[in-house]
Amino acid sequence: MKNKTVSLASLKSDPGNVRQHSAANLAAIARSLERFGQQKPIVVDSDNVVRAGNGTLEAARGLGWTEIEAVVTDLSDKELLAYSVADNKTSELANWDYEGVAEVLQELSDNKALLEATGFSDYEIEPLLAASWDPTSEPMDAENLKARPVALTQGQREVFEQAVANVRRTEDDPSISEGRVIELLAADYLAGVQVD
Repeated sequence: MKNKTVSLASLKSDPGNVRQHSAANLAAIARSLERFGQQKPIVVDSDNVVRAGNGTLEAARGLGWTEIEAVVTDLSDKELLAYSVADNKTSELANWDYEGVAEVLQELSDNKALLEATGFSDYEIEPLLAASWDPTSEPMDAENLKARPVALTQGQREVFEQAVANVRRTEDDPSISEGRVIELLAADYLAGVQVD
């Protein structure tokens, strides 16, 4: 593989891209590009259509960049379709080691610019830094480890649905799942944020 410098004006976003980038996501990519520069190339086909890195392309355009580093792929049309999905899905399948993340964030805590460049928001960073990572002295029994279904009244369900709608609007991401909304609300609660 060889990188080449290409003009942003010559590049086309993938019209078949199935990964959506919220405003918050693009802002995080832009902060990373501003702070660290481009550390990995985007992938383009022979027609200069971006097959991996559409968010990077959009963020770079927003920053006023005129050039970007790219790798030209020689995959076939169907292989490109599969690759563009796999490029996004494979990273999504990874899990965070939150204790390790907390250690890294603690090390960066004296540099706000670097903390912001990680892509983690304040409401995520604060509870991670405040958490105690010492294992509990008594192991939880199997019964306590099982998720229990929660029965909501109609009124409670309406309040929760409103909370989901509010978070999706605030994050500018209509695809946020109910589970992710619960995580965000829990993070706010643990950080002492007053949630309406």
